[in-house]
Amino acid sequence: MKTLNLDELAAVERTITIKGETHNVTEMTVGNFLDTSKEADELEKIKDPAKQLESTIRLIRRSVPTLTEETLRSMSFEKLFTVVKFIQGEMDKEMHDAATEGAGQEGDGKK
Repeated sequence: MKTLNLDELAAVERTITIKGETHNVTEMTVGNFLDTSKEADELEKIKDPAKQLESTIRLIRRSVPTLTEETLRSMSFEKLFTVVKFIQGEMDKEMHDAATEGAGQEGDGKK
């Protein structure tokens, strides 16, 4: 008998540390993906920058519910959009390359 045990699949774990507090990034579910995709499509149509930022904050909070709106509003634009990139997995290659480069420099001194 062949069995697929989805409970054994390892989820990608992501955390974000802001102001000394670590927040878990929730795993992307199909429902969350559909809701996020719909909101992202709507976001492209919005011309008002303030409404775009409010929508961006909602998108972040959907993935990191323990991050308060107050905390997100106090962040710089650069940090806010870095959080978005991290949640979306756009920084995975950058982070992997930086970790690999750092490890190469420590070992035998060769790059």
